[in-house]
Amino acid sequence: MNGSGLIVVTGGEGFIGRHVRAALQAAGNDVISLDRQNGSQSLGSPNLECDITDGRRVEEIFASAPRQVYAIAHLASTLRTVSEKDPKKASEVNILGSLNVLEAAQKFGVARMVFASSISIYGSKRTEDDVSETDYTAPEDMYGAAKKYVEVLGNAYSRNTGMQFLSMRIPIVVGSGPGTSTSAWRTDLLNAPGERQKREILIPFREDETLSIVHVKDLAEAFSMLLTAPLSRGNRALVASSWDKPKVCHRSVAIFISVTT
Repeated sequence: MNGSGLIVVTGGEGFIGRHVRAALQAAGNDVISLDRQNGSQSLGSPNLECDITDGRRVEEIFASAPRQVYAIAHLASTLRTVSEKDPKKASEVNILGSLNVLEAAQKFGVARMVFASSISIYGSKRTEDDVSETDYTAPEDMYGAAKKYVEVLGNAYSRNTGMQFLSMRIPIVVGSGPGTSTSAWRTDLLNAPGERQKREILIPFREDETLSIVHVKDLAEAFSMLLTAPLSRGNRALVASSWDKPKVCHRSVAIFISVTT
């Protein structure tokens, strides 16, 4: 599919979601954003208020879409810190919410879903180790375990329905603009050069660590590509670049797609 397809983006008002919407629209696609934030018209595409834990509301939106939804970018989730503080809510959003989205995709004949998984499904790695999409997965926290479960769940739906399900195992995301209070350094790094007053930015990692990161605009382009490019089969993608912390971070992205039978 090259442009003009209708694509739903869950979590579309979030940091990554806003960039994914912009990338999709730039490629000529029509976008509907779903987010818990109040519904509004932003970024040139409708944002509909929707809590994905409400399966009836999710189905209502798909049923009332102006035409059939071709693909879904599933970004909505409860992040790691909040997941540890409120495991019940995290399970409802990350697992039940994902199930509701998959059920709607099955019911309304969606052709493809790209899921925002996480590099955290690999668990702890030595700082000098590279990460490959073929590496053994061993999540060590609720957030990573939920991401791994949704990958398994999505693949089951893919086998049963024929829908293409792809997982983007995303590392640390950086970029300019508004960020989150729990990890403000990710945006502060790229906001700071444009500020008049110098300030110290605390990066919560050891000085000898090499971080796996991706710029949010590169990640958005990767989502746009996987949502619209012709694919025969395949279900995993790892998006990352390496950053040696004392050095300057440059935008870069490497995409590995594992094509399986």
